[in-house]
Amino acid sequence: MHGAGDHGGSFETSLMMAAAADQVREKERISLPPMDGLAAALKKGAKTFAEAGGEDAYFGDPTAASAETGEAMFEALAGILGLAVAEYVGSKA
Repeated sequence: MHGAGDHGGSFETSLMMAAAADQVREKERISLPPMDGLAAALKKGAKTFAEAGGEDAYFGDPTAASAETGEAMFEALAGILGLAVAEYVGSKA
């Protein structure tokens, strides 16, 4: 996945497609070209999305997103959160 974790890339867009598909503008999503990652531009000193080359405020590849991937990511994130809570609670016992 090209820039999977970037703002508005496949990671975030997949989560949105799973959680609130009606909020994803599908016609626009499928027409967006992949963008370089945000992290590298920030490391070089960019302070805004525009300075980082993202005038449209997204990075990565939203066309690679899917609701199925978003569902799988939510399940994985829920598992990680569950483990973290269990470890925290266990450390307080």
